[in-house]
Amino acid sequence: MSTTKNRQVANNWDRENAVALAEERAVEKALKRERAKAEQLLSKERLKAEAEKLDTARSIKEMGVLTDQHIAEKFKLPLEVVERL
Repeated sequence: MSTTKNRQVANNWDRENAVALAEERAVEKALKRERAKAEQLLSKERLKAEAEKLDTARSIKEMGVLTDQHIAEKFKLPLEVVERL
């Protein structure tokens, strides 16, 4: 092979590697962004679920059917939290 042909092959190889690397970085960046969105959504859902659990525990406490200790055990809440509801 001639030197010119070798140089062209090397340039093509370098270009293909650069494109592949750029694509890989773009995919990683997109995955990182989507993971952050998913974590943020999950965090919001956890906070919502915790608030709903506290509201339900508060409602049951207002009914006066169960003791604070029973409510704490049922909802896996610290007794101190239930006492403050």
